[in-house]
Amino acid sequence: MVRTIGVSVWEYARDLWGRVASRWQPGRSRQFTLISPFLQIMVNVVFREIETFGVMLDIYRGVPSIWANYFGYDEVAHHVGPLGQDALRALRGLDKQIRQIDRIRRQYRRREYDLFVLSDHGQSPSIPFRELHGTTLGEHIVDQLGDSARLDEQWGHVYHARKPADFLLEELRRMEREGYRAKRARVLMRSLRHWVDERVPPDPELGWDLERHGDVIVRSSGSLAHVYFNVTPSPMDLSEVAILYPELLSELLKEPAIGLVLGRDDGRAALLTQEGVLRLNAGSESHSADGLPRLAQPRWAAQELARLASFPHSGDLILLGAWNESGEVVCFEEQWASHGGLGGPQAYPFLLHPAHLEWDLSGVGNARDLHEHFVATYGLSGHEATEEG
Repeated sequence: MVRTIGVSVWEYARDLWGRVASRWQPGRSRQFTLISPFLQIMVNVVFREIETFGVMLDIYRGVPSIWANYFGYDEVAHHVGPLGQDALRALRGLDKQIRQIDRIRRQYRRREYDLFVLSDHGQSPSIPFRELHGTTLGEHIVDQLGDSARLDEQWGHVYHARKPADFLLEELRRMEREGYRAKRARVLMRSLRHWVDERVPPDPELGWDLERHGDVIVRSSGSLAHVYFNVTPSPMDLSEVAILYPELLSELLKEPAIGLVLGRDDGRAALLTQEGVLRLNAGSESHSADGLPRLAQPRWAAQELARLASFPHSGDLILLGAWNESGEVVCFEEQWASHGGLGGPQAYPFLLHPAHLEWDLSGVGNARDLHEHFVATYGLSGHEATEEG
C-alpha cells in the first residue's frame, strides 16, 4: 500500500507535467484537466498493483489456473504513440510486475505453474483522420451527402430499446393468461405499453424509408469504422448504396486517408476498388492479393474481412484507415497508436511460452487457434483440474 501510494503521487506529478508540456507539441496536445491524471493513475498504477497482488495471492492459495490482463501500456500508447516515453515507461512497469509474479511462482511450490506472456494485438503508430482532413470521418461523409444529410446516432439505440420492452410485454401477457397475479400483471402491462408507445417508435421492420435518406450513423474504433444508412434496418449492398448515394463511394475511394472500402455484393463480402467491386473469396489467394496491396498476409486479411462483413450488425460500409510502408495508419479516433484494423504492427501479437512446450505455432492465425494448444496441454475440465491438480 505504501508503495502504491508513493508511485501514484510520483505518477500524478509526471503525468501533470507531461500534459502541460504537450501544449507546446503540435498535434499531440493532451487534454489538460485535473481529473485526467487520476484516471491515468488508476489504470497504470492502482489496478496494476491490485492485479499483481491478486495473482500472487492465487499462487499462494494454489488456484489451478490464473489469468491477468494488464492494459496500462495500451491505454497510454493510444495517447502518446507506441514508442512514446510514457508508453515505454508503462511497459517497463509491466515487466516488473511479471518479474514479481515469476519470483513468487518459483518461491511457493504448492502447485507447479507455467508462465505465459501474450498480447491480444499489436500497436500501429497512427495519425488521427481529423489531423489530416480537418474534420472527423462522420463529418467528412456528411459533407459528401449535402446539406440535407445529418449524423443520427439515436436510431440504433431506440431500435434495440424496443426489443426488450416488447419481450417483457409478451411475458406479462403469458403471466396474465396463466392467471399469475393477473391484476398486477394488467396494471404493469398498461404502464409499460403507455411508456413504450410514448417514447419508443414501432419496430422499424417496414422495409425502405427514403425519408431517412440523410440519416447516417458512424461508429469508429481505431482505424476501423462502420457506416450505417438509416433508410432500411437490413444490411445494404454496395449497389444499393451506389444508387442512393451516387457520389459518396467515388469520393471515399479518392480520399487518401481511407485505405479500404468494404461492403457486400449480393450478401457476400466485397471490396470496392477503382476497377469495380471485388468479391472477397476467403479461399482465393489471387483475389486477396489483388484487392489488398502492401499487406504481408493478404489471404489472412481477406478471411478476416470476409468474416467481419458477415456479421448482421456490421455497417453498410466498413472503412479502414490507410496505411503506409513504415507501418503508420490513419486512425478515425483521436489516437496516436491504434489497433483493430489492418496495416503496421497492430496485426502481430506475441506469445512467450515455456521452453519445454514445443508448440508448433506456424498455423496460428488468431486467438481462437491458440485454444487447441492449451486444451491439448492442459485439457482438463475445471472440476478435474481442482481434484487432480
